[in-house]
Amino acid sequence: MRTNIGRFSDEDRWDLDREVFSYCDACGGEIYEGEKVFLVGKDVIHSSMDCLYRWASPKIATTDKLK
Repeated sequence: MRTNIGRFSDEDRWDLDREVFSYCDACGGEIYEGEKVFLVGKDVIHSSMDCLYRWASPKIATTDKLK
């Protein structure tokens, strides 16, 4: 049985023993050795849609704006 101390479970603590490989070019957070990432050009981004969206920063518009 796994113990849960406070808000951290065993799964949340896996990265404490790992080296920081890089920093996310979208959010600035740490990226650890062996973690899955998006590579966009020379940018390294967490493999989350939130970071990818933040990096791309798309603008929402109607088709009227395209004319």
